[in-house]
Amino acid sequence: MATIPLSSKVGFGSYGTLVEIHVHEESSQLVHYEAVFLQSKFRFNLTVIYAHNYYVSRRSLWSDMEEIASRTHLPWLVVGDFNVVRYPNERFGGSLGSLSEMEELSSCISVCSLADINAIGHTLTWNNKSSIAERKLAKLDRVLVNDQWITQNSSSFADFLPHNISDHCKITVSLFPHPSLGPKPFKFMNMWLADTSLYPIVEMAWQTKVRGNPMYVLTQKLKEVRNKIRQWHKDVFGRINNVVPIIRKNLEETQNSLAANPADRDLIQKENSLCEDLIHASAMEEALYRQKFRVQWLKLGDSNTKIFYSAIKSHHNRNNMRAIQRADGSVTTDLQEISDIFVDHFKNILNNRKVQTKQVPNPLRILS
Repeated sequence: MATIPLSSKVGFGSYGTLVEIHVHEESSQLVHYEAVFLQSKFRFNLTVIYAHNYYVSRRSLWSDMEEIASRTHLPWLVVGDFNVVRYPNERFGGSLGSLSEMEELSSCISVCSLADINAIGHTLTWNNKSSIAERKLAKLDRVLVNDQWITQNSSSFADFLPHNISDHCKITVSLFPHPSLGPKPFKFMNMWLADTSLYPIVEMAWQTKVRGNPMYVLTQKLKEVRNKIRQWHKDVFGRINNVVPIIRKNLEETQNSLAANPADRDLIQKENSLCEDLIHASAMEEALYRQKFRVQWLKLGDSNTKIFYSAIKSHHNRNNMRAIQRADGSVTTDLQEISDIFVDHFKNILNNRKVQTKQVPNPLRILS
């Protein structure tokens, strides 16, 4: 066991800067820890990788990782040198290597339910530092996380820093508390159309009396429709992902009672009603997730909630913007400053159009 003070330069937000680490297991290619931040009590698994150069020897590493994945229930961070690229475009110069090597890495990541964390900095993390003719670069280093990590640290990201004198990039992982991004934008859900009680709500909201010029009247009526739909959604659907487990639990309890009293007409009627409710609620939940997170590769009726949730978390992880380059070339990870830079950028564009100048503002460079 070790208690390690972390550098104040590392962005751990409210997690604290002291972490207690317990070594759980070691092999020639990995060290697996359980760690906890002493201030926040955030507990997670950390696996540090240094993979073998020879792909046959790496197979024991893949087996070790899959075995760890089968028994870990904590947020899991996997970081290190995997000594193999996952995709052909993760290499520059030299041979691509065996496709079977890449497939073995991809298979291990899939079996372990891991995903690359959001990252900024260098994409190709290894450099042989040779002459131009023999120059080779590749993404050999990765930072991987599981669903539990993404759930609790959706705003975390990795920074692959310059190589300096090493042939590998230095890696830092930054954690932040969940950012406050303001109110969520209104989005019309296709599943609402299946419930006819929506139509009179919209009609009544649209008939609201508003005085002013046509554009003002239109915007105010749209706002009224939006507000009424939001309240209707809250009353009718609530949090649909919480409704389904409740209905399922009631159905299971009813069926258990029916097993003891199979001729009870009230229980039979209740079972039929709950079955209909469950089918309807499950369809609504599935339609919501398919639209909200653009899951197009499942057929309606599959109802694979676990896969949907994984897709949701991956979607959040991919779309989480954590860094942007300022006009002077420096980088910021402050969410408020990122927001201000975007606003200023598009204000400059609009102002330039108004004065009909040919000057174009510097383009935004989003780093993650």
